Amino acid sequence: MYFTKYEYGDIKPVFPEELAATSKTYSITPDTNILLVTGIVSDSELLQYLQSFTKNVQALKYPDHHYFSNNDLLHISRKFGKLEGDDRIILVTEKDAARLLDNPMINNELKSHIYSIPIKVSFLLDQEKSFNHQILDYVRKNQTNHRVSTR
Repeated sequence: MYFTKYEYGDIKPVFPEELAATSKTYSITPDTNILLVTGIVSDSELLQYLQSFTKNVQALKYPDHHYFSNNDLLHISRKFGKLEGDDRIILVTEKDAARLLDNPMINNELKSHIYSIPIKVSFLLDQEKSFNHQILDYVRKNQTNHRVSTR
């Protein structure tokens, strides 16, 4: 049995060309207002992580692998517009950011507020090497030798 946990990386702009500032990362403060937009199985751990920095987090949860429609983007824009203060962002996972990058319906104003956070799984108790060894050993023992004819 192996145990893992989520680790979160630096928050980065999804559309850095839309930002006037040259900062490559973003830091959450207690005054930051976050609209967390996710299309993942569960956002509960990410939500808990963000709430350790600020209590001002609102979540919009979509189904896993969700492609954001025009109506979704309008809803996100309206919800974001209701957030108070100057320090406010829309935060998505890197996975969700990839689905937003080519969406022509996102206006430049909204683009300047969209950031992503990388999420990776890491092993506890230094078990990663053992896990990798077990998987590779299993594959070696259970692979079949298929030869492809090049004639």
